[in-house]
Amino acid sequence: MIAQRSTATKLLVLLLVSLVAIFMISATAGAERPVPPPTENCEDGIDNDGDGLIDENDPDCDAPDEDPECDDNVDNDRDGATDDFDRDCTSETDDTESGSDEPECSDGMDNDGDRLIDWAEDGDLEDCESDDDDSEGSDPPPPACSDGIDNDGDGLVDGDDPGCTDENDDDETDPTTPPQCSDGDDNDGDGLVD
Repeated sequence: MIAQRSTATKLLVLLLVSLVAIFMISATAGAERPVPPPTENCEDGIDNDGDGLIDENDPDCDAPDEDPECDDNVDNDRDGATDDFDRDCTSETDDTESGSDEPECSDGMDNDGDRLIDWAEDGDLEDCESDDDDSEGSDPPPPACSDGIDNDGDGLVDGDDPGCTDENDDDETDPTTPPQCSDGDDNDGDGLVD
């Protein structure tokens, strides 16, 4: 008989627990769940959070301070490097990624793309006259027809190249119609070709 009471008691407890659980589930089934507030887009001309205020007129648009440039995952100075990888950032709290105030010839960068850096390396190429020089770039190269190079690969250089009209011509490319003296024809009718 004790075993029967024990089983009956267990069943009664199980029934009560089940009823309480069902009551709790049904009581919360119709309850509203909290909905996160809408986020405010402060540049779209729309009242995103329904408070009657739009963009700059909405105090919700007074966003917390933006991340500093050296911690915003953006290449702000367009030098191909962001944040920790940008040589202009010394810490995450730096608010500018833009270059230093150092002159080009002492800023530690290859500003002219010649794979040489600053006065120490560029000085012998006359790109930098001193550490204070703010232009690492050299003078522009001479025109193709006065640079001493066979620019069009025809074996002729500068003034000897039929593609050059004068020393200021920047294109050594030969004309599509060769000059009379190299066209393979007897242009003057003397019986001789070129």
